[in-house]
Amino acid sequence: MPEILYSKFSKDRQKKFQIATMIVEENGEKSVIKKAMHKEGEAHVRKMVESRELLSELFVNSGVEMCPCKEENGQVRFLFVEGESLEERIHRHSEANDYEALKEDYRFLAKIIFSVKGMHTFESSPAFEEIFGFPKFKEAQHSADISNVDIIPANLLLGKKCVLADYEWVFFFEIPLEFIYARSIFLQEAVCGLDKSQLEELYAIGRVDMEEVPVYYQMEVNFQEYVAGKGEKYALSHLYQKMHCKSYPVSEWDYKKQFFSIGIEGDTGEEWEEISYEQTIHSEIKRTIQLKANQYTRLRFKPVDSKSIIKIRKLVGKKEKQEVSLNFTHNAKLVIIDDYYFIEPPVLEIALDGCEEIEFDYLVYRRNDGVIDQMVTFIQNEKALKDERQMLTEKNAAHEARIAKLGKELNDLQATVEYQAEKIRQLENLKVYKMYQKVRKIVKRGN
Repeated sequence: MPEILYSKFSKDRQKKFQIATMIVEENGEKSVIKKAMHKEGEAHVRKMVESRELLSELFVNSGVEMCPCKEENGQVRFLFVEGESLEERIHRHSEANDYEALKEDYRFLAKIIFSVKGMHTFESSPAFEEIFGFPKFKEAQHSADISNVDIIPANLLLGKKCVLADYEWVFFFEIPLEFIYARSIFLQEAVCGLDKSQLEELYAIGRVDMEEVPVYYQMEVNFQEYVAGKGEKYALSHLYQKMHCKSYPVSEWDYKKQFFSIGIEGDTGEEWEEISYEQTIHSEIKRTIQLKANQYTRLRFKPVDSKSIIKIRKLVGKKEKQEVSLNFTHNAKLVIIDDYYFIEPPVLEIALDGCEEIEFDYLVYRRNDGVIDQMVTFIQNEKALKDERQMLTEKNAAHEARIAKLGKELNDLQATVEYQAEKIRQLENLKVYKMYQKVRKIVKRGN
């Protein structure tokens, strides 16, 4: 009996797209099995076998091999392929800050995507519009009669041969190849930290104009809603698990609400010059900015484009390869240790002091909701009450100390009075005093 080594159930989709994926081992050989979880999904699974044949013809000039698969008893069995994925390579080059290698990675990807047989100018269709909407493109797009949205870095395994390990999302109508390329950038967390010019360069490799990127975002929204079903709030929590990307609730995922911008500007001494600008959906942000020596005196950092609560985990510079602390000002309404509460778009102005590199690491707790104002007000009121209670406690303690002091002084005075009274009684018993009293009486009688 086959041993199941790994299993994943894609439940956060429409029933017709819900599948179980298992890596199994039998007689020392591994394979990947995909099986429909409901009867409605059997056609979706069977389509993968047909898709492989069509894709093999479509990408005949790409040098990419479609992972072999076959239908068995209503399920599809794929050959288990091992190797480094293009996504892992991209991540490795990103970690090493090797931008030239990253460009080569994306040139490799673009070469595959645009190698399709019979490429021509894209023409929309009712089938396309039903899933992806009615995008308005600035420039002419390119496509083929068959489209594979699953050509992403995570699915391309590298080795002696490049193998496309998964091709679940194949459509038998035209989809812009530029969109297929672009989503491999904006859904790839490893490249989100690049500056604006670097991102523009990566997009340009795949013939993508930056002005088209918001259009592609909305196409992605529509595609994911198609997979999950409109109105399914948390339907996509695992859809892109294989991409190692964050997930988001579809019913709330509107471009203007879910994506936010990160901007960095440099002070040249004459003006503020844009260094980088990006949009992201990720709440944990790590960025490293390379600077030329003395290029800027200050940086203006805009970590979020709306009111927000941010934890600044790290904000340091490097000067002569030594890590140094940075002084900065901010417009936060409230600061609690390293948590910053902003009731307007946050702005940090950082004194560079000759640093050649700046490293940011921060977490966006909340953003762009009315709760932030309420939290700030609540915390401020709570602090004011604590301060007032502390003040009253200190005043009460001071009054009690004063009362205790006065009580001691009164006790001391009473003791002095009693002492003096005792002294007087002692004097009254002396012979000299008694004689004095007799003399006083004799004097009085003589008068």
